Amino acid sequence: MDVTVEYWPLTAAVLLTAAMGAALWLFNGQVARDKDNRDDRMERALVTARKAAGKCSGKRISRRWVRARMQLVMLLTEAGGNRPDRARFEEALAILAEAVPVLKAQGLKPERATAIYYKGRAEWGLGGLEPGWEQLESAVATFRELLAIEPWPRHLLRGVVTSLPAVILIDIGDRKDDLATMEDGVALARQAVEVARARVRIDKSIAQRNLSHALGMLGRKTANPAMLEEAIEVARAAAEGIKQEVYPGHWTACQANLGYALGALGELRGGEATLEEALTVMEAARESGDMKWRREGHVMLAQNTGAVRLALSRLRQDPAILRRAIADLAESLESFKELALPFGQAETARMLGRTLAALGEMERDDELLEQAAECYRWALDIFRRAGATRHAAETGEALRGLENDGGAGDDVARHQPLYIVR
Repeated sequence: MDVTVEYWPLTAAVLLTAAMGAALWLFNGQVARDKDNRDDRMERALVTARKAAGKCSGKRISRRWVRARMQLVMLLTEAGGNRPDRARFEEALAILAEAVPVLKAQGLKPERATAIYYKGRAEWGLGGLEPGWEQLESAVATFRELLAIEPWPRHLLRGVVTSLPAVILIDIGDRKDDLATMEDGVALARQAVEVARARVRIDKSIAQRNLSHALGMLGRKTANPAMLEEAIEVARAAAEGIKQEVYPGHWTACQANLGYALGALGELRGGEATLEEALTVMEAARESGDMKWRREGHVMLAQNTGAVRLALSRLRQDPAILRRAIADLAESLESFKELALPFGQAETARMLGRTLAALGEMERDDELLEQAAECYRWALDIFRRAGATRHAAETGEALRGLENDGGAGDDVARHQPLYIVR
C-alpha cells in the first residue's frame, strides 16, 4: 500500500494563509493611516475625480459626463467644508455654472437638483469665509430655488434641505440685527420639521436640531423664555433615538444646541441650576464626542461652555470659573482662526475679551485688562467691516468702558454663536 504523503498541498495552504494574513495586515495599516489623516484621503480622491472629469468632453453630454462633474463638485464642497478653502468653493461654483444650464436643458431633474444643492453648499461655505452676508443671501436664494422643484427629488432629504436656508437666515438676521429675517428663519425651520420624512429618522432629527438652533438664537436675542424652553425641548427630541456612534457630528451639535438654550435660559432667569445643567450637557459631549467632527460640534461646544461659565461666574464671583471660561474661549478662538472664519473669530474674541476683563477686574490685573482690550479691538474691526452694526456698537461700548473705567462693566454681550452644519 502506497503511504507516500504529499506535502505540497499543505505547504501551499500555509503560504496562502500567510499571504492573506500579510495582505490583511497591510490593509488594516492603510485603513488606520487613512483614518488618522482624512486630508490625505480627500486629496487622493480629488486627484482621481479631476482626472475622471478631464476625460469626459463637454461636447457630448452623457451620464458619465454628469457623474464625473457631480463627483468632483461634491468632493470640492466637502473638502472646502472640512477645512474651509475659498479656492475649492470657487472651483465648485465654476463647474456648476457650466453644468446647471446643461442639466436643465437636458431635462435631467435629479441631477440638476443635486447640482443646485451643492451650489448652495458652496455659496454658504464662501459666506462663512467673508465678514459680510452677500454670499449667504445667494445661498438662501439657491436653496429656495431647489425647494421649488416639483416633484421633489427623492434622493434628497427634504427636511434637511429645507432647514439649511433657515439656519442661514438666522445667521444673516443676527449679523444685520434684523429680527424679521430671523423670524423668517424660525418659520422655515418649523416647516422643515413638518415636511421631513417620517420614515427617515435622521431627516426629521436634523430638521429638529436646526429648529432648536433657530429658536435658541432668536429666543436669546428677544429675551423670550418660552422660545428658549421650546428650543430645549426640540433639541432633546432631535437627539432622541439617534446613536452617537452612527451620527457623531449630528449628535454633538444636538448637545451644543441643548447646552446653548439651557445656558441662555439660565442667564435670563439667573438660575444656577440651569447653568450647571448646561455645563454638564456640554462637558459630557466634549468628552465623548468624536474629534473627527471638531468643526461641527467641538468648536461650538468650547464657545458655548465659555459663555455659560462667564454667566455662572457673575452669580458666584469665582475666579476659577472665569479661568476655565478663558480656556474654553481661547480653544474656540484658535479653532476659528485655523478655519479662517472671520465672524466666528470676532464673536469669540468679544466673549473672550469680556471674560478677561471680568477676571482682570476681580483680580486687579492690568495685564488681563490689556488683553481684553486687544480682543475687543480685534472683534470691533471685523464687525465694522462686516457691517454688523449692533455687534460693533456693543463691542465698542465695552471697549470704551474698559479704557475709561478699567473694569468689565455690568452687562454681558449677547452670545450668538456661529453655527456650522455644512
